[in-house]
Amino acid sequence: MDDEPRETVPGALFERMWPEPATVTADDLAATYLEPGVRSNMVTSIDGSLTMDGRAGGLSDPVDQAHLHLARSAADVLLVGAGTVRTEGYGPVRTDEVGVARRRAAGQSDHPRLAVVSTSLDLDPSSAMLREAPERPLVLTVTGAEPEGVAALEEAAEVVLLPPGEGGGVHGRAVVDALRERGHTRILTEGGPTLLGALVAADALDEMLVSYAPVVAGGTGRRMVLGAPEATRGAELVSLLRSDSLLVARYRLR
Repeated sequence: MDDEPRETVPGALFERMWPEPATVTADDLAATYLEPGVRSNMVTSIDGSLTMDGRAGGLSDPVDQAHLHLARSAADVLLVGAGTVRTEGYGPVRTDEVGVARRRAAGQSDHPRLAVVSTSLDLDPSSAMLREAPERPLVLTVTGAEPEGVAALEEAAEVVLLPPGEGGGVHGRAVVDALRERGHTRILTEGGPTLLGALVAADALDEMLVSYAPVVAGGTGRRMVLGAPEATRGAELVSLLRSDSLLVARYRLR
């Protein structure tokens, strides 16, 4: 995914359809996403695929990208699984000049911090994503991780060892607690599905932002949450935004 800063779409960004009709600007959304909590942001086709040609970026359009960067620019930390950063090609996470000004007004650092979850530590310590990050990244892994891998990554990131959850992966609540201990109260995650599954299983996800791309993808793309035990988990629709045929729904988990 292209992580270079970009200017948001000027003027009206969305039409709000719920709870009451209104025009929603970039400033409106940026203020909304300053609310503390753990929030996910994912895009899906209308037939339920998370990817096109193997990447989430294949489903996104310029307005969805502007929305994604607004959500990022309000976050203290961007939480992502290692598989997602590899597949999407993440670079250093920065926000644009407008976002920096908003963040300074809110008492935040100039850019969100990147936190990557990896049990295998299959990350390149020399990657631009880590080496060129304006805020020192975090790598969250499990106790018992390969010491040589930990040592290599510590040159470019703060490595945090966490107790494993069921199945040996990181425990979703432990991840969130580690971020909050470092002062990060506005947590945005872009998945992937396994990380979202860990957060949902631990009741550690507060909200879900879901962009519905107006395409039918077909194929064998994965679903949004993987690994959480099957159960009915209620959610409340907080807002529904529209830009042409793109919909963005904000759900609060109960």
